Amino acid sequence: MAVSHRTIRTPQADLRLSQSSGPGIPLVLIHGSG
Repeated sequence: MAVSHRTIRTPQADLRLSQSSGPGIPLVLIHGSG
């Protein structure tokens, strides 16, 4: 979950993480939108 907080700070890293993580894509998207 700590990674999610980090991704929110950096949108670029968020995209990279979402690509690496399958089930994490939807979660990251929601976090970034909110």
